[in-house]
Amino acid sequence: MKLLLSADTHGKVPEITEKVDLALIAGDFAKGDALRKMIFEKGDPEVAKKEILESSKEFLSKIKQLNCPIVVSLGNAEEFCKEDVIKMIKAEGINYKKNSLIILKGIKILSLNFFVEEWWARKYRAERQQTIDRAIKEEKELNEVFDKIKSVDIIISHLPPYGVLDEDQGLNNKGDNAGSKLLRNFILKIKPKLVVCGHIHVPGEVKLGETLIINPGEQKVIEFNNKKNKK
Repeated sequence: MKLLLSADTHGKVPEITEKVDLALIAGDFAKGDALRKMIFEKGDPEVAKKEILESSKEFLSKIKQLNCPIVVSLGNAEEFCKEDVIKMIKAEGINYKKNSLIILKGIKILSLNFFVEEWWARKYRAERQQTIDRAIKEEKELNEVFDKIKSVDIIISHLPPYGVLDEDQGLNNKGDNAGSKLLRNFILKIKPKLVVCGHIHVPGEVKLGETLIINPGEQKVIEFNNKKNKK
């Protein structure tokens, strides 16, 4: 089975000429230029929203032309107008379920939106109580999700697991780890075959225990065998 993996396209659409059986999009498909300007330079929120919505609509309508099942998770670029983006996804008939299992072609896929963890919030956003409160709430929600799942084949997560493809040069300008400790522990416990992630704009492939972790960048096509090994 051929899988198209994609993350952090920020408005670009993968140009795939070969037939793929399934497409997995790990967030940040929307443009984020105006959003960054709004956050760091006090730019216009309406301009940021317009850019996110227009680029999301273009991406989703074009990726639909792959004519295969598509699963999308959301990154931080889509968060500013998340509900509107979700409506677009559903209108295109693309698979989306927040922090939930989706089963396609016999494959159990767990799709995770961008989230914030308490350790990260207290270390890098200690002055923002709102971010810390958000992190506490989202950790609780994720732990409830993880406690219910006993097996999964593929995880799509905008955030990478902690210590794997997660060195963020924007944190203290020294490449601190920005990945998820919750996700790392869950991967080591459940042992999925594949994790597709993004957020850090440096593509790569690394094994974490028995699991292959891939940051595909804008696009990567891989062969995926979901046959269970006989013991």
